[in-house]
Amino acid sequence: MSLWTPDGERPVNRQAAAPSTSDDGPGVDELIELVAAANGVPLASLPPEARAQLEQELAALSPEDRAQMAQAIEAEAAMRAQLAEAPAAAHLVNWLKAMGDQTAAYLESDPPKFSDAATMITAIDAIVESVGDQLGPNQEPAAAMSGQLKQIFVSLKQEHDDAVGVEPEVAPVADGDAG
Repeated sequence: MSLWTPDGERPVNRQAAAPSTSDDGPGVDELIELVAAANGVPLASLPPEARAQLEQELAALSPEDRAQMAQAIEAEAAMRAQLAEAPAAAHLVNWLKAMGDQTAAYLESDPPKFSDAATMITAIDAIVESVGDQLGPNQEPAAAMSGQLKQIFVSLKQEHDDAVGVEPEVAPVADGDAG
């Protein structure tokens, strides 16, 4: 079995990640500890009424469901640990690529979703402008992607407006600016 991370596929040893359980699955207390740890909540700070409700819900699960839940929680914790190993710039670059793909999808839809595409382009620009130098060698390609998306946007918007007969917007001339 493998787990996908931004750095590629990673093998996962299911036996090493399996919770220590008896034949009837992990106990309710063990699951409460896992749930609290997975959510970053110190067990001692869990309000008594929340703990009682959680105990009741977990006790209602079958042993197989409790074992499955424990495995899922531990697998998520392992995945988070692997994600934390990758630098933030790698995650941002992946998100910027996904945002570019989403923008393209908006522009390719029929009719194009110009407002949504503009929102995505604005968000891409905001990220590139605010943390661009921290993207390292990916700063220029990210900025270039934004520029290409803007060019495509403008071209498609013009084609669309021409097709539906929309007059182009003309900026008003302020008094004294006309020659």
